[in-house]
Amino acid sequence: MTVLAADAGRTSFRAAVFADGARRASVQLDSGATLADDDGVPRLLRLLETAMRALGDSAIGELEQVVVAAAGALFRPAQAESFADTLAKAGCAGREIVVTTDIVAAHSGALDGQAGVVLAAGTGAVAFGVSGSGKTALVDGAGYLIGDAGSGFAVGRAGLAAAMRHHDGRRGGSEHLARLAVDQYGPLAELPGRLHGDPAPAREVASFALAVAQAARDGDPNAAAIWRDAVADLVDTAMAACRAIAGQDRRVAVTGSLFDITDLVTDPFSVTMAARLPGVVVSRATGDAVVGAARLATGPAGGCDNLSLRR
Repeated sequence: MTVLAADAGRTSFRAAVFADGARRASVQLDSGATLADDDGVPRLLRLLETAMRALGDSAIGELEQVVVAAAGALFRPAQAESFADTLAKAGCAGREIVVTTDIVAAHSGALDGQAGVVLAAGTGAVAFGVSGSGKTALVDGAGYLIGDAGSGFAVGRAGLAAAMRHHDGRRGGSEHLARLAVDQYGPLAELPGRLHGDPAPAREVASFALAVAQAARDGDPNAAAIWRDAVADLVDTAMAACRAIAGQDRRVAVTGSLFDITDLVTDPFSVTMAARLPGVVVSRATGDAVVGAARLATGPAGGCDNLSLRR
């Protein structure tokens, strides 16, 4: 079976062709589009078309299935329906179409079909748990306006807020973060206009998380506190998902770019989880969401069939 699997997140659109389970070719594009956006359907269609052209006819000519795991699909079901219907009628006509949310694919890739919790933290943050009996639990992933606690966006926003406080002469500011913000964005007086006018403001703000990490390692107390708060939020999210599924499924797989920051995120997260939930096993994901999306081609992950659309 030949499958095109795609993971459409806020920051990146990644796609790969799998033949009988083996990855044949891959491509990664800048994204900025999700199904949570009003114009998400046409933008994701363009990204998928671009990805298919980049993969080439030799890779996609024998495609039997197309699986797209898109951020926002769960919270905007009408958008997901429209996207699936358009795929089935347009460039992917004649192939089986599966549209699901990115966290379902992340769980499938991270835990290889086993019960447990996956915690994904990049620009956003979300946990998804599946018990051995098929019970599911989704925690956070509510987007940067009202959720995504502990995410790259949350860290970047807190860092930029501290920079602006210093710039304004208010309490709680950080001179170090202000200097790093100037290095990355230019004059702070112009920063609000630049960010509010950016076509992908969440991604742009989240990109400052790396500077906040640098400041923390340089000894800045504001930056260190931002990371402690982020880890505490991520632990709360994972704990809520663990509590919602069966107690014996105390397995947490972490994935996403924030967990590449081992010293400030992964290590303290693992230590805190072990203290709050004795017996929990925390590990890195065995596979990414693209691998997980490919696995969904042959069937749902655990009890997740109600979270996927098939055409």
